[in-house]
Amino acid sequence: MKQKQDRGRTQGMNRELFDRTPARKRSREDILRAVREAAEPAAASFGLEVWGIELAGAGRPVVRIYVDAPVSMREPDAPFLSAGDDAPGVQGGAGVEQCAEISRMVGLALDVEEIFPDAWTLEISSPGLDRPFFHPSQMLPYMGRELDVSLWEAHPACAPRRKFRGVLVRAGENGFTLHVDDMMPPEREADIDMPWDGVRRARLVPVFPDTGKPGKNAASGGRGGTAKKSAGGGRKACSNPQSPPSVG
Repeated sequence: MKQKQDRGRTQGMNRELFDRTPARKRSREDILRAVREAAEPAAASFGLEVWGIELAGAGRPVVRIYVDAPVSMREPDAPFLSAGDDAPGVQGGAGVEQCAEISRMVGLALDVEEIFPDAWTLEISSPGLDRPFFHPSQMLPYMGRELDVSLWEAHPACAPRRKFRGVLVRAGENGFTLHVDDMMPPEREADIDMPWDGVRRARLVPVFPDTGKPGKNAASGGRGGTAKKSAGGGRKACSNPQSPPSVG
């Protein structure tokens, strides 16, 4: 489920016409903190929680807020449910009406605080079948599932490789470990440590109920009815995997 709205255009025009004082420029950390402070109570009013927040856009800022049911109320391997306006979304998460109302509440709060001086876009959605992770502790319920991972820089044990698909075998406070089976001989398979500060993006590989296989886009699911396939096929060089971190 996803709700998108453009905001700030009217406020930006009024500021130019009636207020010559430029809005205070905020740091990325300040913006993320303000967004979370607005989003958490809005989501909680529907029994949901903020799964994660993304800030994108070089010119026009885009704020993406992922909301979901608390982990105690959802099942990681539950099948995808096609939801109507009043039905729960993926795995009992946020529905369309909930996302729309949360979007309204958060948008008004951020406009009042003048977080952005000009036009910006707000997106509210459930994490979807290709769930993104914002902290390794979020991975604990998904042990044994496949992840797609991209790093900021080449992995020191697998240079020049930066993209991986593997099975999650461990997760801790500072990182996680994937079992990867597409390496060059003689290793072929290995457990590869992923320090969290080096991870650019980590997502769950979706498993669709009609195939039982990961990564197949045979059914509508996730955000916008599509699933992203991992980049980079074939075998990749990798050597000397480090010892895995302890489970947190």
